[in-house]
Amino acid sequence: MMRKTMDAVKERFGNQILVGAEVGVSNGIHAINILQKMPNVRMLYLVDPYLKGSIWEVHKEGAKQKISEAIKTAGKNKLSPFNNRTRWIYKQFEECTIEDIPEPLDFVYIDGNHAYEHVIKDLTLAGQLVKKGGVIGGHDAGDLGIERAIKEFCEAKQIKRYGANNGKFMVHGVLKSQGWDWWVING
Repeated sequence: MMRKTMDAVKERFGNQILVGAEVGVSNGIHAINILQKMPNVRMLYLVDPYLKGSIWEVHKEGAKQKISEAIKTAGKNKLSPFNNRTRWIYKQFEECTIEDIPEPLDFVYIDGNHAYEHVIKDLTLAGQLVKKGGVIGGHDAGDLGIERAIKEFCEAKQIKRYGANNGKFMVHGVLKSQGWDWWVING
């Protein structure tokens, strides 16, 4: 099942050739979904520091390193069939430069560090990298840090925010929520 932000990207651009970025790749499941269901995505920049500034920082050092490396390896392995359509960037999105992402983006999907300080920086950079009329969106709408950052970003740019529930999926026979997505059209 495609997440709602990516449904909005598909609806907006149809079969046009696209370039995008996913911020917060983790084990690669969402990136695989994008690449499989959207063969018109020519390049997907995969941005994840895997340690610095990641959700794994709450764990003790030894555990943090093991968890992070295992997830990074799983993501790289899962996404290896798409090496011709992906480029890994192992840093925080807010630290990316034109050398990391040398072309304008049609979309950015943000699902990295949920702290307000990171999300507002991610949104600011996305606003610069995504073409006018492109889609900036992400996961976990409802998280206080994300909500505050989106509200401020939309007010500053005077743009409308959209959102939708991603529905549910089965994990080991248990129905789990996929949470809410949010998106804006870059103006």
